[in-house]
Amino acid sequence: MKLFSVIIPVYNTEGYIDRCLSSVFNQGLDDSFFEIIVVNDGSTDGSMHIVYNYLLIHNNIYVIDQQNSGVSVARNNGLQMASGKWIIFLDSDDCLYTGSLSELLSLDIINQSWDVLICKSISNDNQSVNYYPWNHLGIKNHEFYSGIELYQKGFNRGSACGCVFNRDFLNSFHLRFPEQVVLGEDVVFISLVYIYSQAIIFHETPLYCVEIRSGSASRKFDFDRCYLYCQNFNFLKNYIIAHKNLSFEQLSILDYTKFRLINYAIYVCMNSSCFNPFKLKKILNLRDVLPIEHNPTRNGSYKVWLLNHCFSLYFYVVVLKYSIKDVF
Repeated sequence: MKLFSVIIPVYNTEGYIDRCLSSVFNQGLDDSFFEIIVVNDGSTDGSMHIVYNYLLIHNNIYVIDQQNSGVSVARNNGLQMASGKWIIFLDSDDCLYTGSLSELLSLDIINQSWDVLICKSISNDNQSVNYYPWNHLGIKNHEFYSGIELYQKGFNRGSACGCVFNRDFLNSFHLRFPEQVVLGEDVVFISLVYIYSQAIIFHETPLYCVEIRSGSASRKFDFDRCYLYCQNFNFLKNYIIAHKNLSFEQLSILDYTKFRLINYAIYVCMNSSCFNPFKLKKILNLRDVLPIEHNPTRNGSYKVWLLNHCFSLYFYVVVLKYSIKDVF
C-alpha cells in the first residue's frame, strides 16, 4: 500500500500542470511511497499531453478521464481509486512545498492515529502569507483536537487543500465532496469532516503553495455566481434531514457553514457589478435558509441576530469588514 495518494483534478491548466506534477516528485521520496491520481475533467488544452509525458517516465501516475463534471466529482472519483493511507488534494494550478512529505514522514506524529493533519498553506508569490493560521487561537502543534473543539475555538478552513486526510477516516463516514455543489464545495466538505473527526492535529510545516492568478475559479466575481450558493444550502438541508441523529454541536457546525457561505456570497456581490442586498437576498432564497437556529459563533452572536432579523443592514456590516480588510 502506498503511503500518500495525491489527487489532482485537471481542467485546462497547461501553463501550471508541469510545475504542479514536478512539485510532487520533488518531495525527497521514492516513487514507491506515493501515487498521483490525475483526474482529467474534460480538458481541451494541452494539459493532458504534459501529464502523459510524466506517465512515460513514472509508473506511479494514474489517469482517470471524465466528462467535464467539476472538481467535486473529480476528487470523488480520485478517492474511489486511491490506495494510499493518507489523501492529499492538490489543485493543478498549485503545488506542494519542496520536501514537505519527507519531513512529515520523519516526525513522530506520523505514526500516531489521527484523522486529519493540517499544515501551513502559503502563497507561492509571498511565502510569508499563511492561509488559515491557528496559533493566535491557542491551538498547539501536535496536540489532538476534535472538529467540534476547533469550531468552538473559531478555527475555520475554506479549502481541503493543505491537509492530509486519513483515508480510512474518510471512508468510515463516507465523507465525499458534494457533487451537486460547484461553488463552495470545500467549505461544505470541511464542515462534514469537522462534525465527525475526533483527532485533528497541526504541524507548522508548509505543505501547500497557492498560486494567485486572475483566471482561477476562486478569483471570479460574476454576480450570477451567487445563484450557485443555493446548491450549498439545499445540500446542507437534505444532509440534515437524512442524518437525524446529529448532535446540537454537529448541527451548530452545519449552521455556521450556512453563515459562512452567506458571507462569501456577499463578498462576491460587493466585487461584482450588482451591489444590491435585496436582490442577493432573493437570489439566495434566504426566507428558506434563515433563521440560523443553532447559534454558531463564540463571540459573534450579535452577527447571527442581525443576519436573522435585518439582512440589508448585515450586508453592509460585512461589506465594511471586507473593505477594511482589503485596505489593511
